Amino acid sequence: MPARRSAPTLSSPLRQRGATALEFGLVFPALFVLFYGTLTFALIFTARMGLQHAAEEGARSAVTFRIEGSTPGITQLTLRRDAARATALQQASWISRFAAPLQVVVETRICAANSDCSVETTTCGRELADACKIFVSVTYPYATRPILPSAFGLPVPTTLSGEASLLLDGRLIGS
Repeated sequence: MPARRSAPTLSSPLRQRGATALEFGLVFPALFVLFYGTLTFALIFTARMGLQHAAEEGARSAVTFRIEGSTPGITQLTLRRDAARATALQQASWISRFAAPLQVVVETRICAANSDCSVETTTCGRELADACKIFVSVTYPYATRPILPSAFGLPVPTTLSGEASLLLDGRLIGS
C-alpha cells in the first residue's frame, strides 16, 4: 500500500510557493515609480543648476572682458554682451547630449544698474549712480525636449532657466 501524504498546513513550503513572486509583483511598481521620479527630478535639478551656472559664467565673462586700446563705450558694451552670450552658450552646450539639437536660448542685456533691465542702455557712467549691469538669462524648453520622458503622471516644468546679473565697472569700459 502506498504511503499517504498529509494535507499541506499554513506554514508548509507547498502553501507558500509563489508568495515571493506575488509580493514582488505588488511592491515593484511602487518602487519603480519612486525610483523613476527621483531620477527624473535629479536630472531636472542638475539641468537647472547647469543653466544657472551658464548664466553666471556669461555675466562673469562680460565683467572680466577687456579690450586693449581705446574703444568707444558702445563698442565695449556690445563686445561685452557678445562675450557673455558666447560664454553662456558654451557653458550650456552639455545639454545637447541629451536633447539634440541644442535649444538653449541665451538673452543678454546691458541696462542701468538701478533698473529691472526691461530697457537696454547704450552708455555707462563711471559713478555708481550711472553704472550699468549685465543681465544674462539662459532658458531651456524642457517640455518640448525633456531629458527623460515624463511618465506616470509626474509633474515636470515646462521651461528651465537660470539668470544672473553683475555690475559693470564704468572705469573699465571706456565710457
